[in-house]
Parts: sequence; C-alpha cells; structure tokens
Amino acid sequence: MVSSFSALVKENKCNIINSSQHKDLALCFVIFASVIVAGCFSAVFDQLIYSVSPEYYTMNRVHDFWFGRVGLDRIVGPDGEVEIIAGNRLGVAGEGILSFWWVGLMGGLVLGIFGIFNHYISDMLKHTARAGLVILVIVILVATIGYIIGMAGGYDNYSVPNDNLNDPRAYRTAGMMHIFKGIGALLGIPVGLIYVLRLLKG
Repeated sequence: MVSSFSALVKENKCNIINSSQHKDLALCFVIFASVIVAGCFSAVFDQLIYSVSPEYYTMNRVHDFWFGRVGLDRIVGPDGEVEIIAGNRLGVAGEGILSFWWVGLMGGLVLGIFGIFNHYISDMLKHTARAGLVILVIVILVATIGYIIGMAGGYDNYSVPNDNLNDPRAYRTAGMMHIFKGIGALLGIPVGLIYVLRLLKG
C-alpha cells in the first residue's frame, strides 16, 4: 500500500517536472517566433514606407544599419562626396528587421512569461498568438495615423536633411509612419498583456 502510494507520488512529481520543462520550451518558442514574426512584419511594412518616400531611406535610414547600405546605387560628386541615388528593396527589408526585432523580443518575453500561468501549453500558445495579433493590429492602426498626419501636413516641423528633396511632404510622411510604428509597438505590448491576463481570468 505504502509502496504503491510512493510510486503514485513519484509519477505525479515526474509529470509536474515534465510539464514545467515543456512550458519552458514553449516560452522559448514564443520568444523566438515573436522575434521572427516582428522582423518579417517590419520587413514588409517598411516596403510601404519606402514606397511613400524612397528618399527617407536613401538620405536618412540608410545610415542607421549596415544592412540598409546593401545594393545601393551611388555616384561620386565633383567634391568627392558619395551621394546615394537609389535604394534597394532588400536593404529596406534588412532595415525593417534590424529596427523592429526588439519588439518581438519584448512582446514575446512579456506575453510568454504570463502565458506560462495557463494550465495547458496549448492555451498558452493560443493566447499569446492572439495577443501578438492584437499588437500587430495596433501597430498598423497607429502607423496609419502617422501616415494621415504626414500627408495632411500636420507635422511640418519634422526635420529634413536638406533642401534638395524631391518631395519633402512624402519624406515627412514616411518619417511619421516610422515613428508611429514604434509608438504603436510600445502601446500594443501593454494592450497585448492585458488581453492575455483577461484570457487567464476567463
């Protein structure tokens, strides 16, 4: 009787340990998947920003990350200065990934940690995926507001690099989209967390 009870306790302990280990693996998966999704989303979304104003990348963002300088067309002026005259979609995608992967890291970490409190791993993955979708929707909506503000000329004080821009308004609009994309991420992560917590209570 005692031996069978001890065996039952030992089996339950093993199940608990295995469940904890599986949730740790699930947390790592959530973080990794979030980084990948955030990077891919930004790579695609930055193509839209580039379409609004290629000059925003060739005269501004191209200096932020080395990947943005891949495949650029350059000319050398009379004074020896190198001027970038055209961008590259691959470089734009790289810029998007390198400038937004941290959103996936932060979001995946926050949502994943609280998602562990779900009884089942399937619920944890399902709830964090839904919350991640909420974050992306908020980012898109807020970035769209930035686009509208830029096109309406509502932020004419946005600095431009020089007076040689072909389309200053498009440049400002692209800049506002980029800024508001980041704002949307900072707003979306807390909202996503609240969503996960509400699902836990439900």
